[in-house]
Amino acid sequence: APTIVPTRTPVPTPTVYISSAKIIVQVYVDRNGNNTPDDGEWIDAMTVQVTISNNEQITQRTMNGIAVFDLAGYPPNSGIDISLPGLYRNETFLLPEQGDVTVVFKFDQPVLPTSLP
Repeated sequence: APTIVPTRTPVPTPTVYISSAKIIVQVYVDRNGNNTPDDGEWIDAMTVQVTISNNEQITQRTMNGIAVFDLAGYPPNSGIDISLPGLYRNETFLLPEQGDVTVVFKFDQPVLPTSLP
């Protein structure tokens, strides 16, 4: 009697996707309260730290209130945590496959007393 040997089903090899995304971080003090960054409101030399889900950290300082992180080559859907160390501000999201992600850190002008007690 003939022996029937099943044909192996080919298993596709996984395709590795890498991201081509950039993260644009904007930091400003809203002095006039219009919820929009104006000239003179951008914060320079602010340390911005990006922590990727593999615990890799990238640090930059803002120039004209903006820091740009090119995360091309990292896997999409990696967990991203952007923080301003020492100021207790952070933002978390998943890295998209492509495009720009803009993260805005807005600080409000503190209320100052109009008269001394």
